[in-house]
Amino acid sequence: ALLLERRERTIAEWIATLKGVGAGATTLRTAAVDTERLWHLLESAGAPPKQRAAAAIALSASDEQDAKARIRVAANAVAEPKLRIALEAATEPDEAAIEQAMQDLTNDEPQHKA
Repeated sequence: ALLLERRERTIAEWIATLKGVGAGATTLRTAAVDTERLWHLLESAGAPPKQRAAAAIALSASDEQDAKARIRVAANAVAEPKLRIALEAATEPDEAAIEQAMQDLTNDEPQHKA
């Protein structure tokens, strides 16, 4: 789950990292992510929306044959509009649409005060 967090990255950097995770990119400090864990997170109604959308973006870059179709099925089962839009955007090649959907989704998060 830590690999899916935005942290201090811009939305574009975050999306690029997520796609790298889904494509199997690893570093000396990070191991490959099990796609079954990503599917579990995406399909878990109790998981935070931002994490579900991040998992969808990662999975969309995986080499799984029916990943995008499975993400669309998950999107159709979501009632929350911004999450559904983010999941649907994850299956499309339009980077600007993905960025906008993730921005809209993260704008709804409560702001932490220092």
